[in-house]
Amino acid sequence: MRKWLRDNTVLVAVFATQVVKRSQGTLSSLLNGPPEGLPSGTGREPWEKMKTFLTSPEEPQKLLDKNKIMKINIYFSLSFH
Repeated sequence: MRKWLRDNTVLVAVFATQVVKRSQGTLSSLLNGPPEGLPSGTGREPWEKMKTFLTSPEEPQKLLDKNKIMKINIYFSLSFH
């Protein structure tokens, strides 16, 4: 997952909030310490969302579009203050 984010220059915060529905810190913790197997219960949900995202034909493009908008907003908020 990190490779996809890096290769597509997607902000981790955007992926965390838009796809996994978790905070950037939670996503970083998940990616830094993935479990040996798929967890059960609610711990499984973020991993399922990431898997669904990666296997979806349209979800990655939607996120890339949102990421581009977020980067533009960040640029303009920093440029004009």
